[in-house]
Amino acid sequence: MPRTHDGVGQFGPDRHHTYIRGSSGRALLSYARLMCTGGYPEVLRLQSELRSGWFESYVETVVSYLDWRRTVFLIQELPAWSRNLSARTIRRPKLHIADIGLAAHLLDIGPDALLAPMSQTLGPLAESFVVSEMARQATSASTRISLWHYRDARREVDVIIERPDGSVFAIEVKASSSPSPRAADHLRWLRDRLDAVAPGAFIGGV
Repeated sequence: MPRTHDGVGQFGPDRHHTYIRGSSGRALLSYARLMCTGGYPEVLRLQSELRSGWFESYVETVVSYLDWRRTVFLIQELPAWSRNLSARTIRRPKLHIADIGLAAHLLDIGPDALLAPMSQTLGPLAESFVVSEMARQATSASTRISLWHYRDARREVDVIIERPDGSVFAIEVKASSSPSPRAADHLRWLRDRLDAVAPGAFIGGV
């Protein structure tokens, strides 16, 4: 069996790929221990049980921070929507920053950089912008609506609008002026699956 090496890949000034190599088994175990230890200095020297308690306390702190941000409307939470369309439906809510200007400021990015080719922030910020606008307009809508998102192991629909009668309108946000037909694949899947279990419930998508 050929000997294998682990490595941290880097590109040097000459753009050739170089590696920091080591014995695969020992280094991999070392990396695994390092990953599970965490990156906070106060945690590094703790024994396993104490470290576990520290992380549980930290999670509780994060949850309390999220609750506070909901209270002051800094984040918008979209609950997970499901009518048992898939056995792999993800039940976790999705969080969006409610003030996109604040998000852009924290990311230190302006309109020009946002629209730059290969920008990795335009899509997520556009999605959050749509969600925050939908949530704002929902408060004054003549018909009560609820906002959701759908996700399973293979598909995601950014926003699902549901009325009290169970009718559904779906939105897929794409940061493109010319989206391809495949951009609507998940909307078509949702329409077909929903028609199979609740004919007529799917009233449209965009």
